[in-house]
Amino acid sequence: MRHGPARLATVGLALGLASSGCFLWTSASEGEALRQRTQEAERRLAALEKRIEEDRSALVAELRERSAELSALVDRATQVVTRNSADVTVEVQQLRERLDALEGRIAEVRHATDSQRSEWQAARAEIEARIDQVAIKAGLDVPLRPGDVPESRTDHYAAAYRAYQGAARGRARALFREYIRRYPRDDNADNAQYWIGMTYVAQERPAAALAEFRRVLSEYPSGDALDETLFEMGEAFLRMRACTDARAAWQGLVDNQPDSPLRDRARNRLRELQRMPRGQCAS
Repeated sequence: MRHGPARLATVGLALGLASSGCFLWTSASEGEALRQRTQEAERRLAALEKRIEEDRSALVAELRERSAELSALVDRATQVVTRNSADVTVEVQQLRERLDALEGRIAEVRHATDSQRSEWQAARAEIEARIDQVAIKAGLDVPLRPGDVPESRTDHYAAAYRAYQGAARGRARALFREYIRRYPRDDNADNAQYWIGMTYVAQERPAAALAEFRRVLSEYPSGDALDETLFEMGEAFLRMRACTDARAAWQGLVDNQPDSPLRDRARNRLRELQRMPRGQCAS
């Protein structure tokens, strides 16, 4: 990204043309497929959680019953010792055996509970991974987990850009958004916002891209990403057949970004726009 003069006229112009209906969208089939798979994942998790809760309740009830039995046995042993009867040895031995059996059962209960907890955690991780895969294919942002975000600011930005270059658009967006959240005043914050828009351009979602580009202009009016943003806004508008807005974006770049190496490209696009058949533009 290069640093160029950021004039209020550029920002005002681009904000006006960027406000013409920028919405996130996915195709109906992708959205329905994602919704159904998410609902199925939720049903599986709910069923597994219900089964674990039922088993846990049963095990807790049994443990309480065994504890009550143990308490009764201890009371009985106390009575036996107190009356000093002839069968004290037998009673104590039986008590110890039953106590050992109870301890064994408690260990089994704990093991079963731990196994079910591990099973539930593994199932949940699997389902979450599958949901992430569906979200990535649908072009949605993916949730970041502990360890996904590098601690270093430089490494964080580099990881986000690598994800963009590797066509992991949803992951790139999530990392760039997290970068902006952590470092809103950083010199690269405006660039991160620009690349968020470019992930949507790469997915051929110009309306979503325009919504993100508008944030570059509104939140970083003095940043060095203005010329790239204006140029890509013109391209996005053209894909939507909004030729008037495309012309305004490119003209704003030419008029207000004199140091930008993109001025010549913007002029070429303006000339091409003039020669474009009228039927190719909706506005």
